[in-house]
Amino acid sequence: MKGILIFTRLIKSAPASVNEIEPAEHYAQRQSAKQSQKLWRCSALLLLLCILPVNASEATVSKPQRLALLIIAPWEGETAMHNDLEAVYNALRLRGFAAKEILSLEGQLDRRSFMSFLQNASKRVAQWRQGEIFFYFGGHGVFTGTTVPEARPGLWFKSDPQMGADYTVFWDEVFAALNAPANVKVILLPDN
Repeated sequence: MKGILIFTRLIKSAPASVNEIEPAEHYAQRQSAKQSQKLWRCSALLLLLCILPVNASEATVSKPQRLALLIIAPWEGETAMHNDLEAVYNALRLRGFAAKEILSLEGQLDRRSFMSFLQNASKRVAQWRQGEIFFYFGGHGVFTGTTVPEARPGLWFKSDPQMGADYTVFWDEVFAALNAPANVKVILLPDN
């Protein structure tokens, strides 16, 4: 800002008229002042050209990053969850999420496919300094333990009375696999 103010002051200090006849030395000084003014004008323009692109790039960098993870895991024969997925997807699009900011996983899942999806999402957000992850899960839940302090809630992908390890993932494992950076908020919406 100082450079611009100095530039403005130089322009204002220029002689009002050049109709007066003056000695050669005054003419040389005036010509020198004109050269200085031109130099200042060029310098001010160059300064502006250098500053503007920096500010524009800072504005795009400061836009918060976000990612929506939409997962539904219906058991065999369940079809209504697909409608929930579409409703959440459309709501996010209306809220300004770009299609590339929304990842979906749908179908009869197992532990391996679910964890692979989370690991891919984790790679995508690993370098974020800030942002938000919206995590929607539509499916069935399970827990282990017989008391509140022992309880371990999780996701249950298949109607299996044994709750086999291939079809169960606990929430602590979900968050460990997602491994969101410290300044990235995770917004969880479980529908189980």
